[in-house]
Amino acid sequence: MNRKVLLIVGPGGDAYGEKEIVTFATKLAQLNVDFQLVGNGKQDLKMNEIIQALNTVSPEQDVTIIIQSHGKKRNGFQFCLGDDFLISSKLLFQMFKMKLGNKPIDIFTPSCYGELMLYDKEELPEGSTLVSLTSSEEGINSSNYISMLENFETFGGEVTAYNLLEFYLVYFLKNRFTPFIAISGQSTIYNLDNFLSSENARGINFDSEHFYNLVEPPRYLTVFEKIQNLKSQYDIDAVDYGLAMAICLNELKNRGLVNSSNQAISNDKTR
Repeated sequence: MNRKVLLIVGPGGDAYGEKEIVTFATKLAQLNVDFQLVGNGKQDLKMNEIIQALNTVSPEQDVTIIIQSHGKKRNGFQFCLGDDFLISSKLLFQMFKMKLGNKPIDIFTPSCYGELMLYDKEELPEGSTLVSLTSSEEGINSSNYISMLENFETFGGEVTAYNLLEFYLVYFLKNRFTPFIAISGQSTIYNLDNFLSSENARGINFDSEHFYNLVEPPRYLTVFEKIQNLKSQYDIDAVDYGLAMAICLNELKNRGLVNSSNQAISNDKTR
């Protein structure tokens, strides 16, 4: 059965409004997925619209939920799904689990301050993957994200949070906006920028399979060599930052700490 992909959108304004939603939704619908759009990027959402969409998910389906909205720091993290509809990540994740059961799901968001939602990861089933394109202190660079939406027809593979993050990092992130990934059931929230600047990054072995699967991206080898001799994350040019983050993300996967598909990850892996 095809993966269910829900694109839940609130009013995006100038960041990602109605036009960007139509672009993204059209391209997602052309993939081999069971796609459903919830919202239009202009009007406020209602809770019932989200519940109705969740009710269309079959018990045996894998699920990816992309939440494209503004974010707000208020008693933790809140998704802004309308002028009068703010919902905390904690409450939203509890609803996801109540409606979808205990199977792992994927959550992906470009929302401002999205790192904060990762602290509510234990409200989701164990093994769920959560990705934020932003830290708790910064907003999204909408030009990078919109570029991903406009070129989404080049995306390949399963629509998981991990694969969406990798796609964004390799081809579209061109400045130092920090991405995060976390797995429910694991205590660690992985800050890829911190990983890059630590000794962990200098110990990465070259992964030829990763290089070839990405169709040998320009400057991959140059960036990898810089990582091997890194003294500071600023040794990586801003334009190459996303590619460096992707190499770090792949290393986390190779260590068994995160995965590109929905499945529980062992806490016993060596960090």
